[in-house]
Amino acid sequence: MTNKTATLALILSLVALLLVIARPAGHESVTPVKQETAFERVMRTNTLRCGYGIYPPELVKDANTGALSGYDYDVVSAIGRVLGLKIEWAEESGWGVAEQGIITRRYDMFCNGVWPNPNRTKAVLISMPFIYTPVFAIASSEKKQAEYGTSWINRPDTSIAVISNTSLDMLADFKFPNAKKFYLSDLSGGGDLAMAVAAGKADVTFASYGNIKGFMDSNPGKVQIIDQPVLYAAGGFLLPQDDYRLKHMIDFAITYLLETDAIRDILVKDMPDSQHDWRYPSAEHEP
Repeated sequence: MTNKTATLALILSLVALLLVIARPAGHESVTPVKQETAFERVMRTNTLRCGYGIYPPELVKDANTGALSGYDYDVVSAIGRVLGLKIEWAEESGWGVAEQGIITRRYDMFCNGVWPNPNRTKAVLISMPFIYTPVFAIASSEKKQAEYGTSWINRPDTSIAVISNTSLDMLADFKFPNAKKFYLSDLSGGGDLAMAVAAGKADVTFASYGNIKGFMDSNPGKVQIIDQPVLYAAGGFLLPQDDYRLKHMIDFAITYLLETDAIRDILVKDMPDSQHDWRYPSAEHEP
């Protein structure tokens, strides 16, 4: 062995020794454990865990018993039946933070029919739609401009009540970019938005017909519906990002329920005024 080769071998031996000495205790090489996906967990436990938000008539919670009802509840229950899965309503959440429960694995699906927007796709997948919901502008009963449609909303002196980072927030940006926005907390619901308008904190907000009709019945004379939908919003469920096996399974369950008219039967039962409340995904849904 030449002196040069011997020197190189000695250097390599010393480097290897130093790496062993410098390695912190307990940091031996371990093969990382693959994290279980939501799909794998659902298959192992035969249970789909739901996050949800209260938003009548989509999802209603009985104040005395805590029992849930509404068409979102019925559709998800039907998905569970056709897939042979138990549905666990694991956590009440809100639209502004719905994605976080999925990201942190507290639930497998946000089980309200969320109106999707492009920003949501950065964090979660969205199922195929099972409903299209006409979205209406809601103004104070004192707003005489509301008699002439929605063009008056797109002005700097108009404020729109929204929840940050939701479809309502993005709808305001794209349809009425000149208006101001009045932000409510992430856990707010449709009733809170309508109350902000009724109380004069904002001039207008957006809601489904069924949701605002319930508010108007409880608060007569406070707000009015501008009977000209500003959007027909697709309703789908939020799912974990990259978990395409779970999305595939949920999508095909929805497809089966649409083709057999099971979802139509649910919608007719819960919302008989189909002209204002919903459009079926297999039918024409443009304004």
